[in-house]
Order: sequence, then C-alpha cells, then structure tokens
Amino acid sequence: MFCSQCGKQLLDNAKFCSYCGAPVLKSTQTVASHTDPTPINKENVIWVFKADRKFGLFKVVPCHVVFMEDKLVLAYMTAELQKAESAKASAEIKEDKLGFFKGSAAMIKYWANYHKRYYDMSVDDILAQEPSNAIIPYSQITEVLFNGNEDFNDDTVNTNSGKLHFELTNGETLKFTHSQAANRSIKDTLSRLFGRRLKYKI
Repeated sequence: MFCSQCGKQLLDNAKFCSYCGAPVLKSTQTVASHTDPTPINKENVIWVFKADRKFGLFKVVPCHVVFMEDKLVLAYMTAELQKAESAKASAEIKEDKLGFFKGSAAMIKYWANYHKRYYDMSVDDILAQEPSNAIIPYSQITEVLFNGNEDFNDDTVNTNSGKLHFELTNGETLKFTHSQAANRSIKDTLSRLFGRRLKYKI
C-alpha cells in the first residue's frame, strides 16, 4: 500500500503516512458532502486530458490521459484507430445525408467531442479499444510535472508547448506535450490526486 499524496510505501494498517502525515484513504471510506456521504468510486473518471505522447525525437502519438481516483489510463489514438473512427463517422454522416458543409461540420464536432466518451467507458472497454492502451496506478508514480502551454493571447494559435511528465518507480519517465493553458482547476485536480508529488509550473 502506498500514500496517495507522496507515494511512499505504508504499513498495512496505517491511518496516516509516516512521511508526509496525509491520512490514508481506504476504498471503504466515504467523502463528506452537504447531504449524504458518497462512497469513493475508483472507476469514476475525474478528468480526460488530451495530449501527445513523445516516444522519441520523431515518434509522437495522440493520447487521452484518463484520470481516475487511484490510477490513470492511457488511451492512444493510433493512426489505425483514427482511420477506423473517421470511417465510422463518415458512414454515419453519409447515412444522414447531411451534404458537404453540414457533413464537414459534423465531422469537426465528432472529433471535438471524441474525448467525452471516456467518461462513460469502463477500464476494460478502454483497454480493449487499442492494444497499446495501458493502466498506470498512482502508487507507481513518484513525480508529476505539469507545465502550461504558452499564452499567445490569440485563440487561433494552437501549439503543443505545454508539458505533462510522469516519473515512475521503475525509473521510466512518460513524456507528453499539450496545448492546454495552465489554470486553477487543473492545479486543484492534480494536487488532489498527487499531493506533494506534483510540480506545477506556469
């Protein structure tokens, strides 16, 4: 068992982390609300983040990073999957007889909303979508770096200068780039999930 805040290994019956003092969350604990306590659902998707995974100098693969309570799931958008999804969307547009302009708008909307499907998918369904998809338990993450995309004050500019890195217990670093500007909501979400393991930069 590992601390959800600092990632250090804990004793089996520990109630608090001996390293950072954070309370140990059990799957049977509840989160307080204004009415009734709500059980923690570890399969509940908290946030889906669009990024590009850097495998090397020239290999970059689009990816949806699906954050859950105790793990993240990497859902890669490989060229094969993009082709299959585009074909499926094209078939639906053709069946609806939308025409060129409405069809083009429908295709743009399809891809703009594509990430939303992961909020309703189970982990098994995400893993079955693409063989390279993977689960990373938070207990295997020792440090998280989030660097927001540069602000050009121009909505038409879309660069991937932002960084999202995960350092793992085996020494590997998963490197992603993204176009998301830094904001308080992102910081609060990552802070809640990773605590002191988070390095948040603007």
